[in-house]
Amino acid sequence: MHADPQLLPFGCAGPTDADSNLPERWSLGDDDGILRISFKPTAWRADDWGLDDQAAIDAAEGFWIARPWSTGDKCQPRGDQATVQGADPVTLPGQSLAIAQIFRDEADRDGWRSGRAFDVVKRVDTKDFDGSQGFRLRVTGRIENIAGGAPIRCVQPGGSEQRPRCLIGARIDTVRMEDPARDETLATWSITRQP
Repeated sequence: MHADPQLLPFGCAGPTDADSNLPERWSLGDDDGILRISFKPTAWRADDWGLDDQAAIDAAEGFWIARPWSTGDKCQPRGDQATVQGADPVTLPGQSLAIAQIFRDEADRDGWRSGRAFDVVKRVDTKDFDGSQGFRLRVTGRIENIAGGAPIRCVQPGGSEQRPRCLIGARIDTVRMEDPARDETLATWSITRQP
């Protein structure tokens, strides 16, 4: 079953420092007009999702869905919120839903990015550039069972009083990076996996 594409807005807080190590970031060089955008997928081990008893599952790689309650495909208008520059990425308590490919063994890893980010480097006219809406990742593919015949797996690593974190299993076909301000596709990656 093919699902509607998952749209993941990012970079909503504006540009980051050039040496930032945040997994989702962008910067624009004022002098040279070089736009650099990066979105790094998250890698999980089987035991991160309580799947360590599933011998056939080796790992998962995918994306946190920052605002799973919203169908918005663009960044929300931002106020004057201060952001911490140069901080290491962390799993925030609010990160509750992810979509990922499940890799069952080494032979199944032809779609694995091995920690490589989806990167775009492009020269733009700084006078016409509008980064106020951030960017978005468009993930297309189909929902796929994770384990036990279900496409969704939820865990509560902190116990029953903690809000669950859930993983949607997927077979990701393509990932596109888009500029919503111009309604333009900046890059497309085909995720090769054998059926």
